[in-house]
Amino acid sequence: MQVYTNASCSTPDKHASSDHCQEGGWCDTICGTECAEGSCAVCAQMALSNMTKLCDEVHNIRLAAKTLIVQAKPPPVLEDIVDPSQDGAPTTTHRMAYGCDAHTWCRFCDRDCDLVVHWEKQYYGSHIGSGPASMEALNRIEHWCVAWRQENKDTDDA
Repeated sequence: MQVYTNASCSTPDKHASSDHCQEGGWCDTICGTECAEGSCAVCAQMALSNMTKLCDEVHNIRLAAKTLIVQAKPPPVLEDIVDPSQDGAPTTTHRMAYGCDAHTWCRFCDRDCDLVVHWEKQYYGSHIGSGPASMEALNRIEHWCVAWRQENKDTDDA
């Protein structure tokens, strides 16, 4: 039985963050220290779990910086995630990444995070896990904050 901890998930997390949390983007601004330590998915999902607080934080960072945070580049093609020669089963090198992804999703992604990451995964299709999707959601947080505020405004008006 595999145990998923910060130590065992650090390597897959660092690999994902190198592709989905580039220097200078919102993900790096919000979770850079945690990403360097191998806890990027956890940080991203915890931040996304309180969208009102996160959007206020993003607004304050923008006001203080008086500049735009650059948007991260599109993610790479993830063609090696599933090895077709093994009947669609994840390759051994990716089993830990899949387990860590499921663990962080269940443990750290609350209602707000679940909604935003679900939307983000629809944008990328089935080729992205919840950890990388949460990092990409942070990269596009200004977009998600506008959508989030509009969604909550519509709900409040009903």
